[in-house]
Amino acid sequence: MPEDLYIRKNRFGQIIEKGTYFNKKKHGEWIRYGRLGQKLEMKTYAANELNGKYQFYYENGSIHEEGYYKNGLQNGKQTIYYENGNIFKEGMMENGNIKGEWEFYYLNGNMEEKGCLDGDIKQGFWRKYYDSGDISEEGTYVDNRKTGEWISYWANGEIRSKGSYDEKHNQTGEWFYHREDGTVSEVKDFSEDDEYY
Repeated sequence: MPEDLYIRKNRFGQIIEKGTYFNKKKHGEWIRYGRLGQKLEMKTYAANELNGKYQFYYENGSIHEEGYYKNGLQNGKQTIYYENGNIFKEGMMENGNIKGEWEFYYLNGNMEEKGCLDGDIKQGFWRKYYDSGDISEEGTYVDNRKTGEWISYWANGEIRSKGSYDEKHNQTGEWFYHREDGTVSEVKDFSEDDEYY
């Protein structure tokens, strides 16, 4: 069966949607356009179902979001961009859900944080950064709450604080707090609620 080209125009004669049908079902790339002729989105179909690459665009023509569909659901790598073209965040999708390692970036292109997500819930080891690119904090999440050892850093790389969270996600045991020059400024024992310097 031949492919049939579909073109939809607005009342001014401008193309606002274009794609092809195969056996009377959407097939291949379908593109929607804005009033200035710029691309708004591109989606790929197979037998009327979303399959393959998709892209959404900013008004200036740069890509806002791109990824892949499989059997109508987002699967595989998804990337979202700032309007200047730098990556805002990217990671994996599984059957329409956020799943696996994700990376988030500052507008300047440096990494902001990275770790594993299950939906919107942080799980496992995460590392956060200053906008300069230096590490600011690292540790483990369980169901979006800090668990186990966490370390925070000054922008110069020196440890700022170090300690652990218990299974109820409360600070526990000795926590060490440091000045920017690396010297200890305070030690607090959260088990006994004592402080000493």
